[in-house]
Amino acid sequence: MSRIYVGIDPGLQTGFAVSLKGKIEEVKTVDFWGVMDEIRALIGRNPGLDLRIVIERPDLNKPLFFRAGTNERTKIKIAQDVGANKRDARLLIQWAEREGLDMIQVRPSGSTFTKLNAEQFRKISGYAGRTSEHGRDAAMLILGRG
Repeated sequence: MSRIYVGIDPGLQTGFAVSLKGKIEEVKTVDFWGVMDEIRALIGRNPGLDLRIVIERPDLNKPLFFRAGTNERTKIKIAQDVGANKRDARLLIQWAEREGLDMIQVRPSGSTFTKLNAEQFRKISGYAGRTSEHGRDAAMLILGRG
């Protein structure tokens, strides 16, 4: 059986993607709990599944530094959002570890080709379905793996 990869881009809107033999099969956006539901359903449909999770882990990045001209209110909002994403990632990692799932943790980086628009993503991945920015980010974590 071929290995199936699941890409996860944690956040309030969590990106979730599935690939098989390097080809993106599914891209969606779910809530925090939806990640666990999706993985359990995937395992339930495929007994003996060879599954590897690739999760973006924002706390592997350096501290957040703001650009000149950013007002205080914006700085606070950005810091809160980043903190929430870090916490969601940590909780999902803990859950995957408790479930004994094979997992790779990836540091967010410009070299992972995230933040693509829909057309760029379609050209690179060949995936023609509807996607969100979060779903595309998750898919780029796993594109070409396997």
